[in-house]
Order: sequence, then C-alpha cells, then structure tokens
Amino acid sequence: MASDTGQKILDIAENLLQTRGFNGFSYQDIANAIGIRKASIHYYFPSKADLGVAIVKRYRKDFKHWAEEQKQSNKSALEKLEAYFQFYVNIVDVGNKICLSGVLSAEFKAVPEPIQQELQGMVDDVYQWIIELLREGREEGVFKETGTVEEQAMWFGSTLQGALQIARVTGDKNVFISVLNQLRAFIVK
Repeated sequence: MASDTGQKILDIAENLLQTRGFNGFSYQDIANAIGIRKASIHYYFPSKADLGVAIVKRYRKDFKHWAEEQKQSNKSALEKLEAYFQFYVNIVDVGNKICLSGVLSAEFKAVPEPIQQELQGMVDDVYQWIIELLREGREEGVFKETGTVEEQAMWFGSTLQGALQIARVTGDKNVFISVLNQLRAFIVK
C-alpha cells in the first residue's frame, strides 16, 4: 500500500490497537484522528479484520527486516540482546502502550480468525529469532544453558510480554527496567 492515507490509517490504527486493544477503537476513531470520512477507510480496508491483518503483516515485515539487519551485522549475541531489549524500552517510553503481540494475545479469542492466524505467524517469527539469538549466545559462551533454547525462549518472551503489561498498569517504567535487569542476570554468564 503506497498511499499516504493508507499509511496514516495503519499508523493511527496501530497506535489505537496498542493503547486500547482491537475492540477498543472504531473506524470513526481513525477517521476523527486523520480528518477523513469512515468511507475512506473502508476503501483501503473493507473490514476491521482486513485492517487488523494489515497491521500485523506490516509489523511482521518490519520485524523480519530488523531481524535480518541484526543477522547481517557484526554484533555479538549480547549486543543483539540489548538491541531487542531497546525495542521494548522504546514501547514503554512512548507511554501507555504494550506491544502488538501482547495486546492481540490478550484478545486472541475476540479477534477475527484471519488476525489470529497472522498473529500466530508473528509470534512464531519472534520466537524463532529469540531461539536463534539464544543459540548464538550459547555458542559464543556468553549465555547460560538453562533448559533447551526453545524453553528458554518461551520463558524469555513471555516474561517481556508480562513486564510490559505490568509496567503499563503501574505506570512505572522502572518495573519494566527491573525485569530486563533480571532477564539479563538469568541469561548472561
């Protein structure tokens, strides 16, 4: 989607999704934020499910691009871990947001099936990247070997998700930073 209007719709919808949840906003909210008619949104995204799928697909594309940049870089596993942590810190810094997978996971049974399917792919993308990172860190001798990399990745990802949600509820970024410090302590030798 090359149009500026289509991109603005996605940007506003993603922000609303991360702050209110999928069922917490309407096309009217987007139209009001951009200053267009609801019918214009339907031109780009005939249904809210189409909009949700487009948001998740764009996120997946952006994440894959970011992951590929990390892979091609000369960064160590520890530097990649810190880059991943920074991604989450940026979400907390924006204020009152949680990550896309966190909000959609919480609403999983309440969102249309096409969004569920895209979300499952997105979660798999992220966990596969974490698994690769943990393997790389073990090979470099900088990460602890506690369980399998798959088990450690699940624990790692779910801990980050939960920490984002708790930081949002408490309004205290330091809660999240504390969890990052604990993750570091449990992973890094």
